[in-house]
Amino acid sequence: MQVQTVVDANANYLQQLKTLVNFHIYNDLPTKKDKINLVRELYTNAFSSIVLEKSRMPKLLAIVDNVFFNGLIFKSIVQNSGTLEIDYAIGTSSRAGYCKKSGVCVYKIVLYQLMIDSLFKKGETHHEIGGIHCRDSFDCLCAVLFHEMVHLVMFMTDLKTGHGAQFQALARHLFGQLKYTHDFPRHKEFKGYALNDSFVYEGHKYTIIKFNPERVKARREDGKTWNFPYASLPQRTEPESDDDDVIIESSKSKSKSKSKSKSKSRSKSKSKSPKPVVLFRKQVGDMVMLQGKQYKILQFKRTRALVERGDGKRFMVNMNNL
Repeated sequence: MQVQTVVDANANYLQQLKTLVNFHIYNDLPTKKDKINLVRELYTNAFSSIVLEKSRMPKLLAIVDNVFFNGLIFKSIVQNSGTLEIDYAIGTSSRAGYCKKSGVCVYKIVLYQLMIDSLFKKGETHHEIGGIHCRDSFDCLCAVLFHEMVHLVMFMTDLKTGHGAQFQALARHLFGQLKYTHDFPRHKEFKGYALNDSFVYEGHKYTIIKFNPERVKARREDGKTWNFPYASLPQRTEPESDDDDVIIESSKSKSKSKSKSKSKSRSKSKSKSPKPVVLFRKQVGDMVMLQGKQYKILQFKRTRALVERGDGKRFMVNMNNL
């Protein structure tokens, strides 16, 4: 969906945006709750539903811009021949989204679809982001978008990026967000691992020694420690005797005894059971369903798979989501 923006060549929209942002750093917005509810109402009126789809994200972004920034974000970018892209990405992350600047007046906001879709699956009544309660997935997505739009306007107005005092003031005065964190489920919550649990990765056995917000710290057999993103951990699987496509033997060769007497070496040698390596059931060429759409597996790359949608678009997804 293309967002149509009409600009006045004689107006300096970027300067207007800087003035507005500077105002909200020092002044609280008393009508923020009404404006947040207005965003929901305008989105529902535009699409006759509250359903979240990737194709609707540009319209949602434009609605937030119009309601909170008087349309100055899009007008400034158009006037300066820049670009603003928003992506409702299929990939997962322990972050709910991010905003980046990659050039002069070139910006991108990414929101994580699988993170949002994982919410409200266990009967939760709400989730919290920025210190405010979200009643459903739409509220949560908007709260993430509000957070990233604060980063966006700070990029655009040359303010120091990060979660410092100016960011917190803007997030609080514009959107009522008192924090810059969320309580969305981390990957460790559905991986099923605990401290001292072990897993096999690329033929090596690791033991979990610490959980961090975005990574797990594990010690390898040789004593070295490594940090793994939660998305890279293999899904815990209880091996079954009749499931020969889940577990295979390690390819490590056993050392052979060089004893002169073969009979003695056989009696003394102790055979070591091969280490299991957890594999994924899917193969290249298989069709899988993700978010209600069909994808074809093209290639495996460590813990991720390259898949192709029916329209030819390709995505990288974690294998444990296949």
